Amino acid sequence: MSNATDTQINRQINREINRQINREINRQINREMDLYILKHIDRLDGLCCGDIDTFDSNDVCGFTMNDVKKRASEIKEYRKELDVLLQLPLMKQRTEEWYEARKTRLTASDLYDAIKGNNVSIKLAKKKANIVVDTINYNGIPALKWGTMFEPMATRCYSQKMNDIAIHDFGLVCDTENEHFGASPDGINELGIMLEIKCPYSRKIEDGVIPEKYKMQIQGQLAVCKLKECDYIECVFKSLDSVEEYLALDCDDGNGNDIKHGVIAEYYNSKGEYVYYYSEANRTPKECVDDICGGCDNINPDKSLKFSKYTYWRLDEMIIQRVVFNAKAWETIVPKINAFWESVEEYKSLPLLPIETGMKKYMFVKDDD
Repeated sequence: MSNATDTQINRQINREINRQINREINRQINREMDLYILKHIDRLDGLCCGDIDTFDSNDVCGFTMNDVKKRASEIKEYRKELDVLLQLPLMKQRTEEWYEARKTRLTASDLYDAIKGNNVSIKLAKKKANIVVDTINYNGIPALKWGTMFEPMATRCYSQKMNDIAIHDFGLVCDTENEHFGASPDGINELGIMLEIKCPYSRKIEDGVIPEKYKMQIQGQLAVCKLKECDYIECVFKSLDSVEEYLALDCDDGNGNDIKHGVIAEYYNSKGEYVYYYSEANRTPKECVDDICGGCDNINPDKSLKFSKYTYWRLDEMIIQRVVFNAKAWETIVPKINAFWESVEEYKSLPLLPIETGMKKYMFVKDDD
């Protein structure tokens, strides 16, 4: 290999290293600024933008007060939209009402598949038209079960990392500009930043990489909620093999940071649907075991539920990436949503035929997520 080639490769490596360093520096600065504004959040709502100069600048680190003023003005607008959303009737996720509402509209989680224009899009349109029987047992898919079980713990870990920021829960939010579109955000924090949470079952996560399907989902959710920013959160949880291994867990990562951990008690009902109970945060492994494993009568008031198992877990990795709404790109997506729903209406108008069984294979990102 020539010296020129070696030099070129070294330059490429250095550029990539610098890019990663700059991305992390910018992310840290942005997070610190958001945390600074969070510290003054009670004052922010009552101030006009000019009054933001009255914030204490002594604890500002890494950015100017002009930066703070600009960011505070953005957050103020985000919180106005959040207040509007909080006035909407809550349609909790995975309830019968939620499932029924999803039948009459495309949702952001299916947006990527809907506008691809292939066999997956056709099957999805038939499903929405109610001429295809969805034969998937979603409770039996390990990746979906894993993600549902750990989503509340991912939300908790994110909140703790963001100085215990409050997270507001939402069910299905219907698009005010399109009656056949909606979204179910995983949460919105008190700064008005949306959350999209993924807890991969086996897929490797990588900083700087967001699967295209999830990018599209986030854009749809931001559009429906009229928000501008989303934290895309990926968490890798490890299920420990035994209670003994969990009790022996060293909760210090060696860098002065606490390792997040806990216990989940799993129950199921007569329909095979799972219900989860979680140990409290900021407790030792022994306290978590005593609370969950030693108090089944207290944690499970519904005696119709049957016990399944305990899951002892620790958080191995969490990556948070900020995604910004792209208004121009969204303008190109809206006509595709309308075209998809036109195809749904066309399928509805077909003569009644024997029910077609379809949707046999669930489309995951990469492997199992």
